[in-house]
Amino acid sequence: MKKSLCLFLGAYVASFFTLNAQNLLEEDINWQVGPVSNVAGFSSGGPESNNAIVSMVGPYGQTINAWLQTSNGETGFNGSLFHDNGVLLNTAKTYRFTFWVKEQGSGSGKYHGAFIPYDTAGNHLTETMRFRTNGNEEYGTSWPYFASGDLPNDQWYLVVGFLHPTNYTGPKLGGVYTPGQQNPISYATDDFKFQNGHSQINIRIRSFTYSAPAGSSLAVYAPRLEEVNGNEVDITDLLSGNTTSPDSEPTYTSIWQEENGAATYQGAVAVGRNSVPTGYLMAVDGHIRTREVRVDQENWPDYVFKKNYRLLSLSAVENFINEKGHLPNIPSAEEIEEKGMAVGEMNRLLLEKIEELTLHVIEQQKQIDSLKNAQKQKK
Repeated sequence: MKKSLCLFLGAYVASFFTLNAQNLLEEDINWQVGPVSNVAGFSSGGPESNNAIVSMVGPYGQTINAWLQTSNGETGFNGSLFHDNGVLLNTAKTYRFTFWVKEQGSGSGKYHGAFIPYDTAGNHLTETMRFRTNGNEEYGTSWPYFASGDLPNDQWYLVVGFLHPTNYTGPKLGGVYTPGQQNPISYATDDFKFQNGHSQINIRIRSFTYSAPAGSSLAVYAPRLEEVNGNEVDITDLLSGNTTSPDSEPTYTSIWQEENGAATYQGAVAVGRNSVPTGYLMAVDGHIRTREVRVDQENWPDYVFKKNYRLLSLSAVENFINEKGHLPNIPSAEEIEEKGMAVGEMNRLLLEKIEELTLHVIEQQKQIDSLKNAQKQKK
């Protein structure tokens, strides 16, 4: 079986109710970091150890609390998110599903955005739901998909899907977006129509990982179900973080700006820690891996080769080492432990010592050559 990371929006029979708030899933989605058993209105599927609410960087560059589903590599369902309360929809109206999703970890991830329709008597509508694929209508599916595809890891995507009345004849409106972009990326999506013969349909959303590689994870943030009536949050606002609906997620404005393909921020950045020491723009508590680091340095030690450079004698260096326990002009171990090491400055000092040693070696070679010549003359 091909392993995949899956996200489903599922419609399921549950208690029949409607919410007056614009986000029909919950009046206030307020996920707190910790076990998902503490999340009101939502429950987990699969092992609880595979589900958690975690703090992470969200789609707008802000810190958010997201539902994280982590795979343990076993076949079948791993982590899952369920909306406990069903939502009763009027089939004469249009509804929009939106949610942010981010795949992480090893292996190839795959998500699905889908739902299952039920009538108000609890009967699963498997044959009469019709949907649109590239403008064509098809029938007879029990798992209609808004979107299905393999998205790149470590990037937030906004998945958008629409449910239309039976008589809808307009264009397909759904899509998959990246933050700040006004046009969907090139991933196939479908819009759906309600089936004939039903004035109401009950739905329930869910998301889950299924037979994903061990260590793979799926983060879900800000799930929304809204009636399209002019009061829904505009897609451009969802993409920029300006959610202005009264019941929407908190309003966020990204601290990052993009210009000429570069993300910029005028301020200090802390990674893996809560503060940046005075005088620095970035502090990282952890390992950084890169192919190359280029450090600007204005005082490169060619000055060692100047005629007026004061080169300590080897005996003076020896006396300094005996007294101080380290080379002249080199920080001690205690200083490095307390203040750290500036990479550019330390490279300068190390080259300074190499150049000083080179001068000493040259001088010693001259003395050796002189002794050799004197020895020859004696013969």
